[in-house]
Amino acid sequence: MSLDIYTNLMKRFHISSANTRFFFEVSKCCGYSEIVDCPKAETLENLYTIISDIFQVHKDKLKLYVIHENSKILIVRTNVKIRDFLSVMQDIIKPEYPLPAQIVYKIYFDDGTCHKDHTSNLVCQSNIHP
Repeated sequence: MSLDIYTNLMKRFHISSANTRFFFEVSKCCGYSEIVDCPKAETLENLYTIISDIFQVHKDKLKLYVIHENSKILIVRTNVKIRDFLSVMQDIIKPEYPLPAQIVYKIYFDDGTCHKDHTSNLVCQSNIHP
C-alpha cells in the first residue's frame, strides 16, 4: 500500500467522521489532554463510558465538567443525547479551535487524583483550571 493511498483514506476518514462523530479535548487537572471521539447519536452516559474506558478509570469515580467564566459546570450522567446537550449549552460550550480546524469541544476530567509531578497520585481537589 502506498503512502498516497493511506493519505487519501485518512482524508476521507476525517471528512466523514466530522458528519457522524463529536470530538472532545478531554483535559485533566495536571494539564494532560487527549482528543476523544464518540458517535453523535450517543448519550452523556455513553460519553462517560467512552472516556472511562480510554482513561482506564471506573466511571463512578469520573466527573466531567465544562468551564464557563471560571466556574465548573458538571456534565451530569444522563440519557440526554450529546447533540441535545451541546445544543442547549451552545452559549457555554464553544468549539475550542478556529475553523477550518475540525470542531472540538473542550471538557475537563476529574477522577479525584492528579499526577502533577508524574510520580505520585495527588488529590485533585477539583483544581481544574481553564
